[in-house]
Amino acid sequence: MRFIKGAGNVFKMSFVGFSDDKVLKLSGSLAYTMVFSMGPLILIVITTSSFFFGRDAIEGRIYGQLESFLGHDTALQLQEIIKHAAISSKTRLATIIGLIFLFIGATGVFSEMQDSINMIWGLRAKPKKAGLLS
Repeated sequence: MRFIKGAGNVFKMSFVGFSDDKVLKLSGSLAYTMVFSMGPLILIVITTSSFFFGRDAIEGRIYGQLESFLGHDTALQLQEIIKHAAISSKTRLATIIGLIFLFIGATGVFSEMQDSINMIWGLRAKPKKAGLLS
């Protein structure tokens, strides 16, 4: 009986903590940021791995994996993004642009994760001192 009461208390405290920390809001904003990082990342993976394997083989394999993880509709949308980026014969330009957006997206994802962790744990970032000799 004590075990059931203790387990019920753990579930209750978990639910209270889950709602107090706004986990659904934080996970939604992280997912939103992550979606914009996926296209450039996939473009870079396809471009770099097509040097070793054929582009068609790589695309088929990646889209199969994406479909199993993200679902048919999301994988199809990412496939369309990559197709439109690959239509032009300027693949080097597309790769450079992809790297730039990947950097921006990855920075946003890590920043969002850091803010979420700080909010959940109740931490504040230390302000950095300005100046070269500080």
